[in-house]
Amino acid sequence: TVTGVQTCALPISVPPSGGPFGHRRMFFRDPIAFTEQSLKRYGTNVRLNLRKRTYLLAGEHDIEQVLRRNPLNYQPAGITRTFPAFGESILGAPHPRHEQLRRWLASFFNPRAIESWIP
Repeated sequence: TVTGVQTCALPISVPPSGGPFGHRRMFFRDPIAFTEQSLKRYGTNVRLNLRKRTYLLAGEHDIEQVLRRNPLNYQPAGITRTFPAFGESILGAPHPRHEQLRRWLASFFNPRAIESWIP
């Protein structure tokens, strides 16, 4: 921990960006395949060049840091620049609205609620 900020569990890798368009062409051609390949080749913390600073995190500790420990430093609304349809969803809402939506959705996934879904 450095001055109260936790660092990533693993180093951040940066795949070759493919020229002036960065990773955009490869990412938008097939986002699922690009994501899977990036994680396999470069590890669980990958920095992507998609116009804005973008990180692909798959490490449990790093995801916990972003989503739970220090969420106000990481605005989820950035996805709306790439996918405008997410604008009013939990994925696209900025804080504090994101936190309200997250808590509301969490109520549907507690053990009692999930048991009620079982026929």
